[in-house]
Amino acid sequence: MLNKTFIRFFLYFFLTPLCIGIIVLAIGLINNLKIDSIVSFLFIIAIVGWSLTMGMLGYFYASPETYYLSKEQYKLSDIELKAKSFKYDIVNKNGNEIIISSSNKLMDWFYGKIYIKNTDDKIVITAARNILFKYFRPIQNNMIIR
Repeated sequence: MLNKTFIRFFLYFFLTPLCIGIIVLAIGLINNLKIDSIVSFLFIIAIVGWSLTMGMLGYFYASPETYYLSKEQYKLSDIELKAKSFKYDIVNKNGNEIIISSSNKLMDWFYGKIYIKNTDDKIVITAARNILFKYFRPIQNNMIIR
C-alpha cells in the first residue's frame, strides 16, 4: 500500500493541517493564550488519522492501473473521446503514444495523466483507477486487466 500515490496524499493531507495548526499555535502564543498539552496531543493524533484516511482514499482512487484493450472491439478515436469527456483537454500525440492531460492543475495532480499506447495487436491504457473504472470499464470479456 505504500506507493507514490499513498505517500503523496498522506504528505499533502498531513502537512497542510499541520502548518495551519502551527500558525494557530503561534497566534495563540502571541496573544498569551494557554493551550494544554492534551489538546495539542489530540490535535496531532487527529491530523495523523485524517492523513492516513485520505492517503488510503487517494490510493484507492488515484493509483495508476493498466488496461489492455483488443483492437478488434475498440477504436483509438473512441478512447480519446471517452478521455475528453472526463474534462481532459490537452492531447499530445507522439507516434504510437498519446498523452492526455488536464488544464486544471488540481485535477492533473489528483488523477495524473492518461497514457494510451497503440501497439500492433492491442491498445494499452494507463491512468488512475477511478478514470479507468468509470470510463474504460470492461464491457465484454475481451479486456484484460492487470
